[in-house]
This record gives sequence, structure tokens and C-alpha cells, in this order.
Amino acid sequence: MTERRTHSNQHFMLIILQVLFTSDDSGQLWNSCVWDFSTGTGLMQYRGGSSGAHSLSLLGNDYLIGGGGQKSVVNVWELQRKDQNQIKIILPGKVNCLCPSPDGNYCIVGIAEKIYIWQTSSGNLLKVISRHYLDVTCIRFTDDGSHFITAGDDNLVIAWCLPRTISSTDFPLSKPEPKYVWTGHSLPVKDVYVGSGGVRSRVISSSLDQTCKLWDMTTGELLCTFIFDDPIMSVYMDSAEFRIFAGSNTGHIYCVNLYGAKLQKERHITNKSDDEGISIYKGHSSKINCLSMSMDGSILASGSADCTVKLWDVYSGQCIRTLDHKGSVTNAFITSTPSNILNPDSKPFLVVQHFKRHLHSTQQQLEGDNSNQTDLIHMKIRGCKRKSERTSNTDINNLIQSNVSVVNQSDVDVIEAHEELNKLKSKISKLKNVNKELYDYAVTNIVNKV
Repeated sequence: MTERRTHSNQHFMLIILQVLFTSDDSGQLWNSCVWDFSTGTGLMQYRGGSSGAHSLSLLGNDYLIGGGGQKSVVNVWELQRKDQNQIKIILPGKVNCLCPSPDGNYCIVGIAEKIYIWQTSSGNLLKVISRHYLDVTCIRFTDDGSHFITAGDDNLVIAWCLPRTISSTDFPLSKPEPKYVWTGHSLPVKDVYVGSGGVRSRVISSSLDQTCKLWDMTTGELLCTFIFDDPIMSVYMDSAEFRIFAGSNTGHIYCVNLYGAKLQKERHITNKSDDEGISIYKGHSSKINCLSMSMDGSILASGSADCTVKLWDVYSGQCIRTLDHKGSVTNAFITSTPSNILNPDSKPFLVVQHFKRHLHSTQQQLEGDNSNQTDLIHMKIRGCKRKSERTSNTDINNLIQSNVSVVNQSDVDVIEAHEELNKLKSKISKLKNVNKELYDYAVTNIVNKV
């Protein structure tokens, strides 16, 4: 019986080359579900809580990670497990969005307006970035994992170099500088798509200001602005980057052809479906939360707040299948079938640890350095005792003090930085008091007398 089941799983793996992962905000039936979108059959379910928008992703080829909802928890499931046990990781706050690196070694999470970077194998918190002014709404990686893009309700789209960002962990007070800060949007940015090509890829962002903007990662320039009649909630491009798909808050999906059009900085997209190079997919009754495409670019998947996922034939614009959900669909993405998703005998290659809540450089690293220095002190003391059994306690104390001074010397830069920060805070407090006194004087002696 077991051999027959294993053979059946292998048979499925040979046929099902791509699968669809979906989630909704209800969490009644499951957190997320795996579908064979060619037949509409549910293959696997992962239970436990719910995942918010832009908060469900594959972690390498071994795990499924989901966050969001109303709790400060991230759930991690082994893809091949059947018992539905998952790792629950407690985070410092509610998850707005998350995105693992393509190799699964790092996981970047947006909590409020801050960006947290964790190393998955050790659970170390490598960096906390405070560059956005309002909540972070979306995080995306380039396909080579060298850069990541963040977008937020502060209308900003920011490109970061991952190696430069995490290389500053030895200096906790330092602020990593982004590669680009794109300020073209005038209202909150709701979605970002990063094309193929690594550092030479193109990035497109969608916003409530009714525009999608196409950026060049090589130069940082704005290539084109697409202006729609509706606020755009989600955006996607096919693998060849011939078309842009924009999901609006009215339920319409705009398909805009990039080839054959004249080179221009702005393109106006209207609701008239007879415009050249533009088509509109109509079928959803509420806003489009997420978009994804099959690898051959023939099938488009759309998740909506109307509790449905629809599959569209790109060339005809017809809806070929509808998958009903119990709540507003928060995530829907098509991916190549992980090799171990239907193989219960496979074991994860990656190791995932619970995420720590304190910066690694300010806690574990200093503790490790201090323990190394302590071991060195004991070695020197033992060496002195071997040379002479008459070594006095005074000599040993002097040796310990000299080594402790070396240990403390390694923290001088951090201490000085804290002192400088305290001085600046004191100056700011004094300036605020002076400003308040001037305000009170003006109100009492000038405004009231008038």
C-alpha cells in the first residue's frame, strides 16, 4: 500500500509542474491551500491561523511561511508534513508583510514602519531599519537575492542592497543607506513587482494615486508612468515582460501591452476596452489583492476581496475557473511544484530557528567576545602558575585588570556613540523648552494684548 501511494505521488509530480498557493483572512478551513489550478483540485492544506496580504511565501524549497492576521506570529510549515504541525515564531509586532530571500537564508519582515532582517538558519536578528515613515506594505527580492525592494503607506519605494545592509551589523547605531529612494507616487504604494535580471531588472509599483510606475534598477530612473481611472491595488508582469497586469479597487484587471507602443514617459489607460494594446478582465466584484502568472504566461491568477480566486486565459481574457474561499483572498501565487511537497519521506535541507528579538551584534557577539577574553585570562593565569607556584594574588589581579581593560577597549566606540546620542537628546530637549517659552511669551504679551 505504501509503495502504491509513493508511486502515485511520483506520478502526480511528473504531471503537475506548477501549483497555486492561496490564503484568505478567515482561516476557517485552513491557513493556506495548494491547488492544481489546471483542474481546480485542492492538493494540500496547511492549518493554523491566517496570513495577511503579502505575507505568504515559500522558504527555500522546504517550508511554507505565513504571517500577518491579528497576531504577532509567523507560522512555518514543512511542505511534506502531513500532521500539520508548524513552527510558531513570536515577533515584536504585527506583521504587515514578509519576504524570504530566494535561497531561503534570510527573511525580511515589515512590522509597522520598520524593516527586520533575520537569518533563518540561526534566528539572529541582523538589522532593524527605520527608513519608512508609515507602515511598510510590501517587500520583494530580486531573482538573484542581491537586492530587495520595500514600499509603504508613506508613498515611497526604496531599493536596498542586501550585502551592504547586513554588513553594517557590527555597528548597531549606523543607518544603512538605500540604493534608490523613489518618490514618484503621491499616495500609498500597495504592491511591487520585480522582473528578472537581478541588479539589471525592472521594478513596477502600484499605488492608490491611480498610477503604476516602471523603474530601472540599473540607473534608478523612472522609465514610464501608467495612469489609470481607478486606484491600483496589485501589479504583475509576465515572465517575458511583454505585458503589465494591474488590479484595481473596483475589481477590474487591466492588461497593457508594452511591445509595439511608442516610447513615452506617460501612458493613459482608460476603461474603454477598445483602446489599442489594452484589454480589461471583468469578473470580480471587489478589489484585487494579488496577481500571479503561470511560467508560460498563458494563465493569470487573481485573488480578490470578493472571496474568490479566478484563473484567466491571458490571450482571450476569459475566466476559465473560479476557486471559492471563505474570506477575502490575501495571497495567491503560482510556482513550480516543490520537489518534496508530495513526498512524505523527504527531509528539509534548510534549518529554521526561532527568530530572536534582540540585535545579534549588540548581544550575542559581545557576549561571545567577552567569553573569549575570559578564557584567555584563565589561560594566562594557568601559565603563570606553571612558571611559578609563588605567583601572588596581587600579580594575578593585575593581570586580570589589564585584560579587562582590553575587553572594555573594544566597546569604546559604542559607548562614545551612546554618550554623543545622549548629548544630542539633551540639546533637543533644551531647544524644545526655549521654543515653548518663546511661544508662551508671544501668546501672553503680543496676541492677548492685541
